[in-house]
Amino acid sequence: MCLITSPFELLTPNRTKVIGTVRVLWTNGIDEFPIDQPEGSVPIVIYDCLKIGLQGCSACFAQEDILQCSYCTTTNTCVYGIVASSMCRHSNSLSYCGLPNVTSISPLSGPVKGGTALTITGQNLGFFPKENVSILIGGQLCPIVSDKIIPGVQLVCVIPPSMDREPTSVAITLEISFQLSVGNYMYKEPVISKIFPNRGPSAGGTNILIFGSNLDIGNIENTTVSIDGHVCI
Repeated sequence: MCLITSPFELLTPNRTKVIGTVRVLWTNGIDEFPIDQPEGSVPIVIYDCLKIGLQGCSACFAQEDILQCSYCTTTNTCVYGIVASSMCRHSNSLSYCGLPNVTSISPLSGPVKGGTALTITGQNLGFFPKENVSILIGGQLCPIVSDKIIPGVQLVCVIPPSMDREPTSVAITLEISFQLSVGNYMYKEPVISKIFPNRGPSAGGTNILIFGSNLDIGNIENTTVSIDGHVCI
């Protein structure tokens, strides 16, 4: 009997692969006796081509070759290679999926110093890492964050700095020499006009209100307020 000892959630359309470790047990129906548990961890990948395909055609093609996921053109589903060969016509051509389609860009603005994580979601957004995919912000390269990518479905890059306050174009360039303009991004400068109250007891506990403009730009979830080096919660 082989058990996956690392806990993992059930596979879902948003969680198509999980990593576990393996140990081998012998059981008499009552007790379990370890036979082998390699020193360290031996990773095992559990995946479902069909659920991967729910993220889109390109997500199916973008998987590592060793997973053997193929896109079935008969049913428009992603299936395991052996199943595809026996049940339907299948395609390994990346051009089958069609043109990229962007459904959202977030956030739409950030500070001029850059550093904002820009998330682009949609379908057929390239086949990274199987092909070169780049994102340009006003002609400047926006470096892709590889570990945040969902192949074919989500791209994430770090916005470069700029002093341009005008709306700046966002474009995705694919290896197949296809460039898609997907929207505009605005560089803004946050401005604080008032802090109230401007004093309080040294023991802390005072609620502070900060007024100004462009205080909601960039990645709000990463925004912090510090007073003399101490984070204000």
